Amino acid sequence: MLVWHDYLYSGDDRSLRKNYEALKGRAMIDKRSPEGFFLGTNKGDIRDIVDWPAVERDGYDMNPPVKTVVTAFHFHSLILLQKIAEHLGKTADGEKFASLAEATRKAVNEKLWDESRGCYVDAFDPATGKASTHASSHANFFPLALGLVPQDRVKRVAEFIKSKGMVCSVYGSQFLLDALYDAGEGDAALKLLTSREKRSWLNMTEKVGTTITLEAWDPTLKPNLDWNHAWGAAPANLIPRKLMGIEPIEPGFKKVRIRPQMGSLSKASIRFPSPKGPILLSIARPDSATWQADLTVPPGSAAEFHLPPHVEGSLKLSSGTPRILRTENGRPVLALLPGSHQLSLKPN
Repeated sequence: MLVWHDYLYSGDDRSLRKNYEALKGRAMIDKRSPEGFFLGTNKGDIRDIVDWPAVERDGYDMNPPVKTVVTAFHFHSLILLQKIAEHLGKTADGEKFASLAEATRKAVNEKLWDESRGCYVDAFDPATGKASTHASSHANFFPLALGLVPQDRVKRVAEFIKSKGMVCSVYGSQFLLDALYDAGEGDAALKLLTSREKRSWLNMTEKVGTTITLEAWDPTLKPNLDWNHAWGAAPANLIPRKLMGIEPIEPGFKKVRIRPQMGSLSKASIRFPSPKGPILLSIARPDSATWQADLTVPPGSAAEFHLPPHVEGSLKLSSGTPRILRTENGRPVLALLPGSHQLSLKPN
């Protein structure tokens, strides 16, 4: 994941080329079951973790060898390896990774989905053919964040996740919030980002008194936590990537997606650095019927801007006639070239 995102954000593929063979080994294809699950382990120095500390697993059933969370990571690794192989011109490898990923997708969605509850269960035992009866939040937000959930199940999985709240560690929160934003649940994500409950960033700063993100939400959850932990800093990337919605579509920001999900915020602005130059975005929504965005797309880049859903009215674009590419999840998507743009939606 790290190597792919380094390429996606920088446009520099030297690390991909240098480390390709090592990356293939990291997929641990030899640990796959015939159905396509990843066979983990609960023994030895290298074992399944799911989340840490252990009290943050939402009661996860750790006993079976196949865990939904671990298999979701394996699936995502295969998808990224497919993209890397295709970029490097290794067609046969790309086809192999795609086939393996599809088998994993099929196995998870057939064996680990609980239709009656609208969620995924924690684990599966290939020896008995039985799935776990326990369904944790982790078994759902990790697959959703890692692209394993079919579109027709996204809403139900998101509702299940929302019903649980913040029942994971600061590490897990990255994937929980990614999952909510990817499902279009910006309101729910913002509530968790700004919460003052024990499992929150404001608890770290206001109650615990830290000035740097912690290893765990609170000393009561991990008495020997350290006070300088990068995995606790998820908002530092979630706010630009998901709340303001700025993510590269093509490596090096040759093309960028801008899909804001501000929730209840009435205004927000950001200066986002990219290899092409800064992306400037300010959004204001003074009332439910009026919306305005000011955007600067740097030279050498192009943008796909997702308008807010369920906003009726006339669209005006300062830089010319709006060109709608498509509608995606109820949001019209505009094509924007380099330059400054002011977009506004007002009642007719």
